[in-house]
Amino acid sequence: MSVVVILALGTKKLAVGITMSAFLLLFLEYAAKWVFGLLTLCSDAQIAIKSLIPKVFPFL
Repeated sequence: MSVVVILALGTKKLAVGITMSAFLLLFLEYAAKWVFGLLTLCSDAQIAIKSLIPKVFPFL
């Protein structure tokens, strides 16, 4: 009986891990599209990067 409980808990952790990694990949894809969208909107990418750095690192 305890083997079934251990397998069930392991399966649950595996499912949670897969779900979390899928959401993380979706978030990274969205963030990358947003950053590259900012860079392509400006004619000069250097200006976009300089304006992006204070937004990303406000405490530096």
